[in-house]
Amino acid sequence: MFLQKTTRPASPSKATRAMMNIQQSMWTRTAPAIARLATTLLKDKGKIYCEINEALANETRDLFKEEGFKNIRIIKDINNKDRIISADK
Repeated sequence: MFLQKTTRPASPSKATRAMMNIQQSMWTRTAPAIARLATTLLKDKGKIYCEINEALANETRDLFKEEGFKNIRIIKDINNKDRIISADK
């Protein structure tokens, strides 16, 4: 008897989807607060580095851009996932 491995498109489990929703909700509250706070606390030409959720890299970049930051970069981690955002005031 031979067993054949079947493949199907990977879809997130219910628990994974719930965790993604929680992360999105947390990002919605914390990322804007961090960006706004950095605009008031950083000196001119100051830099900020933050760890980010890999799934929200583009949204985080857009948020920092809207707050007036320049030279925004997304830095990958050792596993080649978007992990850090850096920006200049």
